[in-house]
Amino acid sequence: MSNMLSISLGVAIAAYGEARFIGWGILLQLGAVAFEATRLVLIQVLLSSKGVTLNPITTLYYVSPCCLLFLTLPWAVVEIPALRSIPSFHFDFLIFGTNSLCPFALNLAEERRIRAGWEKSTEK
Repeated sequence: MSNMLSISLGVAIAAYGEARFIGWGILLQLGAVAFEATRLVLIQVLLSSKGVTLNPITTLYYVSPCCLLFLTLPWAVVEIPALRSIPSFHFDFLIFGTNSLCPFALNLAEERRIRAGWEKSTEK
């Protein structure tokens, strides 16, 4: 839980420095972190109850492609038509790429924290 709180605190600090701070956005981000943590715990509980012993990182390796698939489909159906209807919209690969690197770095940080916690809990 402290892992998720530290990540949530980092998100809150980053958003607080924005020129146009919107509290609703922060609540959505914190809610996303809470739901992600809940999802990871529930997947681990589900797999453990079936007798499958996977650590959280291995579980992410199996679940992430499914998440990508199920998030790409609504994006293609809902978001792309909305963006194409805006005449001033031009897709910028540099901005999209750098914005994609930020969550990837966050996921790497989460992975390291989860792995460290997992290794510490299995040593006992």
